[in-house]
Amino acid sequence: MDLTNEEPAVFILYAKWLQSDYLSIPYEPSHLSTDEILEECRLLCSAYIFAETYQCTDFQDAVMDALQNRGRVIAGYFLPDLNLIWKIFENTSKSSPLRRLVADLYVWSYGDDWRSDLMYEHAHVDFYYHIALALRRRLNAPLMKPPFAAESVCTYHFHPLVGELCYKEKMVTT
Repeated sequence: MDLTNEEPAVFILYAKWLQSDYLSIPYEPSHLSTDEILEECRLLCSAYIFAETYQCTDFQDAVMDALQNRGRVIAGYFLPDLNLIWKIFENTSKSSPLRRLVADLYVWSYGDDWRSDLMYEHAHVDFYYHIALALRRRLNAPLMKPPFAAESVCTYHFHPLVGELCYKEKMVTT
């Protein structure tokens, strides 16, 4: 496994998680500034890409939970900038839950005005495809809470097999 192109902070986060089954993020989000939370979310997105690349699905789901938790703390939720959108969409699979989360964040955070920031920007073409899917999900459930705000822990988890235990359930049973 060649890790020369991986960010050291991401690998350290992964190694600590392997040792403890706990995602070692330094601070509770309520103690961080918005800029610090956004930087942490960028690290978590990189960690998610790492997990998806190396098929570490339990780590992938733990990172997703942390991203959703951080997003709930920021008013208006965490919205990746154009550079991070490109990074996410260039380095994840077409069916990636992270892609779905990012599109849902934009659609549900901006509502009918989501295009205002990205209308004239050159975002990744797959981003616009996922925006269209997110808009369809939102139109089909207009009164529903945003999916990333739901209490369901598995909304954006990767569970490839029917009946497969969530990583949280695995921790309880071991």
